Amino acid sequence: MAENEDGQEKTEEPTARKLEQARERGELPRSPDFGGAFVVVGLCVLMLLAGGSLIGALKAMVARSLTFDQGTIGDTQLVRFNVA
Repeated sequence: MAENEDGQEKTEEPTARKLEQARERGELPRSPDFGGAFVVVGLCVLMLLAGGSLIGALKAMVARSLTFDQGTIGDTQLVRFNVA
């Protein structure tokens, strides 16, 4: 229950007129989870629309990273040593 300005809990439900006045002022009841749910739904839609191409790009990137030719293996200049 909500507390009033005296710090006491309200015991009565708001009247229809009070609810109407609050709506006119733009004071709409909102769930705090609404924003999070909206983000999750948006990401799901994004994954449905672009998921295939994202996975394809990720596969190509991993394949390029793990593919070595003879010149790459023998080139010692490509190896970096981090000495602290």
